[in-house]
Amino acid sequence: MTPVDDLHRAEQADPCMALAHLVRGDLSAVHGILRECRKSYDLALHRVQGTMDGLQGLLDSARAKSCLTLIDPAGSYQIRSDGSGDGAFGASRRSGDRRYTHTGLDTMVVPGMSVRAPLTGRVVRLGRCYAGDSYRLVVIEAGPWECRVLYALCPDELVGKPVQMGEHIGIAQDVTARNDYRTQGMLPHLHTEVRHAGELVDPTPFMFGG
Repeated sequence: MTPVDDLHRAEQADPCMALAHLVRGDLSAVHGILRECRKSYDLALHRVQGTMDGLQGLLDSARAKSCLTLIDPAGSYQIRSDGSGDGAFGASRRSGDRRYTHTGLDTMVVPGMSVRAPLTGRVVRLGRCYAGDSYRLVVIEAGPWECRVLYALCPDELVGKPVQMGEHIGIAQDVTARNDYRTQGMLPHLHTEVRHAGELVDPTPFMFGG
């Protein structure tokens, strides 16, 4: 006689044992259901936590990006708009058949006037705007922020030095001295680019408080 037969005989002799066997089977089924529910719950919780972490990262990034104030290095707070186009960030540009968007903000300037540091930081580099010409740029870093000002002639000894917002750092150059710019009807200006942790961002709201 098998153990199964013995169990069947015992259940016939004692209805309570039969009931206990039935309840145990039901509880095992319920336990299995709860175990599967727990797996689904843990998976859902993991997904929710991942979403919350992602949202927190976006919030932290947005908060960090809001903690910047810029002044116009040209001092005019007038965005360039002339025969060559619009100086706003993201404005449409065209070079031959190639179309692209403007990566900075152009503000009007009088050539020879003082260029001011747009933010407090450290000058990390001076360079050329374009190969083969005399137009210069200055790069200032402040933590995760980087600000580049083009068409600004700055002294070489400024590299590595700390600068305060509004401090004189150079002289505005005249972009109309370049023949193709003059032909396009471009007006003298400074071009300001801003990056946060390497990502290009629009300088306009930081400079104009919008």
